[in-house]
Amino acid sequence: MFSDEIAFKINRRRFVRLVTAFAGVMAANQSVFAAGDDAGIYDADVPKDWSFIRIAATDPAAVATATIGEKPFKVSAGGISDYVARAPGDYTLLVKGQSTPLSVGQGQYLTVLAGANTKEPVVVADVFTSDPAKCALALYNLTTMPVSLTALAKRSPVIKAVAPMSGVSIEVNAVAIDLNVEISGAIARTFEKTTLKRRSVTSIFVLGSGPNDIVLTSVSAKA
Repeated sequence: MFSDEIAFKINRRRFVRLVTAFAGVMAANQSVFAAGDDAGIYDADVPKDWSFIRIAATDPAAVATATIGEKPFKVSAGGISDYVARAPGDYTLLVKGQSTPLSVGQGQYLTVLAGANTKEPVVVADVFTSDPAKCALALYNLTTMPVSLTALAKRSPVIKAVAPMSGVSIEVNAVAIDLNVEISGAIARTFEKTTLKRRSVTSIFVLGSGPNDIVLTSVSAKA
């Protein structure tokens, strides 16, 4: 069902809106991430060569003032921000009061990881599928232990042993399936009947070891 882990590119012009955002630390009835000023970052109006950057943090309050090139990230209570659209160039990334130079290329998707025990943020260059018959699945590990993703009760491997402060993306078939987040070989949380749609990106952020520290978000293409 699942392919090997591979690099792949996103079709930016098709991604036009956030569909769902599930955060264990959020209330069950909380709405999807507010798009705010970034509501159009997936629209065709955004220049083709621009890049998109988001941040994930173990402590949302610590990155409440995080910026890239003086443009703030809008971080949810679950610790994940909206994407910020930026033109190619050199920027200053300000996270937890620390400034880090960040060179942004053309057409990139970058996820900034701000962990509890790291002095500087880690930038993961995401590469998502452009195959309209497939979908992308990404796992980010902000803990100090290896994290894996398995499927169903039989725990079939999906993404193996993501190292601390890193992320892995794969291309998968469209399916509705139970996904297990495993930390050091034990199931920390199961997302039951997760719908992986064609032309979508589903991201799982492991911010801590408890079930409420694991956040799932999904971005879907326009029908």
